[in-house]
Amino acid sequence: MIRKPTFRRFFAYIVDLLVISIIVSAFSSLQFLNPKQKEYKEVYSEYQTYVNELSQTNPAEVFSDPKAVDLSYDLSSLGVYSSTISLVVSFLYFGVFQFFTKGRTLGKTLLGIEVISTDKKELRITQTIIRSSIINSLITSSLLIMLVLFLSKDAYLKSSVYVQVLDFALIFVSIGMVIYRDDGVGLHDKLAHTRVVVRGERPEEVSNVKEAKVEEKETRKEEPKKITHKKTTKKKVTKKEDE
Repeated sequence: MIRKPTFRRFFAYIVDLLVISIIVSAFSSLQFLNPKQKEYKEVYSEYQTYVNELSQTNPAEVFSDPKAVDLSYDLSSLGVYSSTISLVVSFLYFGVFQFFTKGRTLGKTLLGIEVISTDKKELRITQTIIRSSIINSLITSSLLIMLVLFLSKDAYLKSSVYVQVLDFALIFVSIGMVIYRDDGVGLHDKLAHTRVVVRGERPEEVSNVKEAKVEEKETRKEEPKKITHKKTTKKKVTKKEDE
């Protein structure tokens, strides 16, 4: 029976988030990639101070106070560069890097687990992109960046709430499925036709995929030899006929 590595997945994800945060922090500190970082830090400091004071006097107005809302929007607007960096790094790490490492991130490698395909084929890059788009919030992060770039402040503040609720729902359902399903397949795995397993404990139908491909390659290698042999035989027959 294939084990469900729920706790391994949890700790592997923590490791991966640490790796992502280090990389994003390093790139975000570069002025040419994040030209608004100074303004962002200033507004963030002002926002934090104001919200702390407001939470002590009128905690019920933290999310509705006009100044707090304006500062929150300014943070979203100034944070487009760092949000884009985070999106790109997450896409490359979970979508591309995980494909080329055969379903393993640094966290998964340390915890001895891997992502495999469940459709009787080898893991494809489309699968790693689909699953990471959901569980790593690539879709919702992209939407929030586009909304803050192209919508007015009021339109963004209203629509961003729905996007954030969608993001929470997708992650909540995915985690719930991972915990309560016997096979540990989350919503992101279900849509991508993938599964996370302990390394070396692949289901039988998935393990046979590589063996079938190896046999197919060997058969293809033998076929040209047979064809060459037939051609040689035909030549010999032709010579006999000429005689």
